[in-house]
Amino acid sequence: THNNTNIILLNDISHEIEHKNDLYNLLYTDNLTKLPNRAKLIEQLQNNRDLKLEAIAIIDINSFKEINDFFGHRIGDEILRSVGELIRLRIDDYHQLSLYKFPADTYCITNTKLEQDKFLEIISDIIELAYKKVFHFDQHEIDVRVTAGISFSNKNNKLITADIALQSAKKDHKDY
Repeated sequence: THNNTNIILLNDISHEIEHKNDLYNLLYTDNLTKLPNRAKLIEQLQNNRDLKLEAIAIIDINSFKEINDFFGHRIGDEILRSVGELIRLRIDDYHQLSLYKFPADTYCITNTKLEQDKFLEIISDIIELAYKKVFHFDQHEIDVRVTAGISFSNKNNKLITADIALQSAKKDHKDY
């Protein structure tokens, strides 16, 4: 202000805000499936002390490397998107469940309030749905099997124990 004259300088920062949002999405979203990723889950667990997870299931596509090697990365990417969509559609009605895309061919479902039996039923349904579904890409028909590791642990980190359960289920050739 000078001699009853006001000067206002405005800077358009919409580009910086847009850039910040883009960086946030790159950091916390899986580029292929557009699902929140592992970094997003860990950020939520660290920054939201009220977030109490009752259970975690880690779901892995069996023999995904062979699918990728045999059919190619384009079809492998379509399998990843399709399996993510299959899981998302199965859990969509449950606001207590959240889906995350972990690295490679792995997904994670977190449970905040659903009872243990219902959670196990949903995971079992997802395994069965993936088994029964035939994925069609170009002229190829691809069968996919998944394995899940589930943790209800109260003492240990559920991510770690779910991963141990997944490795044990794979080793023992169990569905979960």
